[in-house]
Amino acid sequence: MIIRSYILSSLVLSILWLVSCQSDNKDGNSKEQIVVHLQQEPQRISPILETSGYERMVSEHIFLSLCDYDPVSLEMVPVLTTDVPEGVSSIGDDGTTITSYSIEILEDAVWDNGTPITGEDVVFTLKILSLPYVDSPLWKRMLESVVDIQVDKTNPKKFVVILSGDYFLQKEGILTAEIYPSHIYDGDNILKDQSFIELKGKDWEDEKEDFSIYKKFADVFSSPKMTKESGIQGAGPYKIESWETGQYIVLNKKNNWWGDQYPERTLLRAFPKKIVYQMIKDATVALTQMKGGNIDLMSLTSLPVQVYTDLQNTNKDIEKYQFETPSLFRLYYILLNNQDKRLSDKKVRKALAHLLDVDKIIDIQEGGMGTRINSPIHPKRPEYNSEIALVAYDIDEAINLLEEAQWMDRDNDGIREKITNGVEEELNLRFFITGSKLSTTISTVLKENALKAGINIEILTKSSKVTRSEHVSTGDFEMTAQVITGEAKPDPFGSWHSSASGTSGSNMSGFSNDRADQLMETIRTTKDEDERSQAYREFQEIIAEEQPVLFLYAPVERIVVSKDFDPLISSKRPGFFVNSFKPIR
Repeated sequence: MIIRSYILSSLVLSILWLVSCQSDNKDGNSKEQIVVHLQQEPQRISPILETSGYERMVSEHIFLSLCDYDPVSLEMVPVLTTDVPEGVSSIGDDGTTITSYSIEILEDAVWDNGTPITGEDVVFTLKILSLPYVDSPLWKRMLESVVDIQVDKTNPKKFVVILSGDYFLQKEGILTAEIYPSHIYDGDNILKDQSFIELKGKDWEDEKEDFSIYKKFADVFSSPKMTKESGIQGAGPYKIESWETGQYIVLNKKNNWWGDQYPERTLLRAFPKKIVYQMIKDATVALTQMKGGNIDLMSLTSLPVQVYTDLQNTNKDIEKYQFETPSLFRLYYILLNNQDKRLSDKKVRKALAHLLDVDKIIDIQEGGMGTRINSPIHPKRPEYNSEIALVAYDIDEAINLLEEAQWMDRDNDGIREKITNGVEEELNLRFFITGSKLSTTISTVLKENALKAGINIEILTKSSKVTRSEHVSTGDFEMTAQVITGEAKPDPFGSWHSSASGTSGSNMSGFSNDRADQLMETIRTTKDEDERSQAYREFQEIIAEEQPVLFLYAPVERIVVSKDFDPLISSKRPGFFVNSFKPIR
């Protein structure tokens, strides 16, 4: 009881603080700040070290990249640069493609102390990633293609990045990396005297060399001072004013923000003077605070869909809120083990697809708000092949396919059997779920329908971590619910190419198809966009025919926004960009 009272007291104090801040409006009818609900507290604010979307929600207003995907057009656009650079390619002595990108940073772009943002800061950021003591595996992959980076000695705003190889997303990897100020994150100039090439080429296992100074840099870079306190600084329009653990994070718009000169650049906008992230784990409590006028923006996706629809249908709430349902780049599907002796037959996989009443799942889970999918590419992407028909919910067709595959109910116990090499086996499949409402809904609907066709599905509840380590990674599974996320141009290679299958690869289904492999290699390396587009389409046709997984739907985010703001809602995560929310006066 004492602990609960303390928590409630802290929450009340936090809310009172927010109310007092909101009452500071000079004209009495415009909001100088926006309060955003955050269900989990960020562990740190540093893009290189990020591990969650909650960290990203805050850091994207503090740090900026050279270019990024625009929330409106979803196309690559310049942020810190004058334009999106085009490459000039040549063939090296070893036959490898070498591509140079000439890049120029905006003349106005400066750090908080007024010093210019230059190519040297980009070099510094790449140096950080070259250190083995900085844990950032996703970022480090882009270093593999970087041959060199050369800053113009007469104008450090200009620099050239040289990349090796034909991989079609290697440019995006460099351009979308957030830039760090060297004068803040390397105050002792530890990395200054080492070139990027020298650091990248070091043998970090060499016992004769003393690497302690680099370990020291990595420790400071990852320390609370540089990730949770005053040391945090980026090129973005906001900086941290205060961070009260477990309660709120306040971002202030920088004085004389240079990005105001580029109103057409969505990611440079800073309309609210303050952004307050109010941290409340219990979404129901947060909803109460929103109804009380203390929270301006909240995602209701973690709450039952009925909560959202009830708000939409209440007159007083309609007057106060805007209701938004952007379709984020997220896809739900059921992973099938194609190496399992039962599921290696595509007729069985197709039968399971016909037993999935996806529309019913969307109704139960999303209140009908969701888009059915037929491939691993999001339907909002231009690469999506919309001409492929969705799999119909059809129990009779499923039964026909199972019988074609020689699965019969010979003993009339309701479960089909098959005799292979003189051994009879029943069609029993395990479905590993996390126990979430979504996974429970999916597995329950499939189990009920599968039984009508003579398939017994055993639902087993385990954490996603345990399922992955003990079952998926070892091949000891039949099916489990999964999600695909990503905003960039899709690269199916890692998840679908036969070379990535096996216990150590990321092709978790074990799917293998020679023609699909060729198409994925074309997607990765061709310079011809028409050829790439056709390869995407044919790849999806093969996936639809082989049905290596069971595709479900693309969900929507259920967002509620105060009518005090004109919001920018986007399919890009997290679904909203509060820096572009205009206060309505």
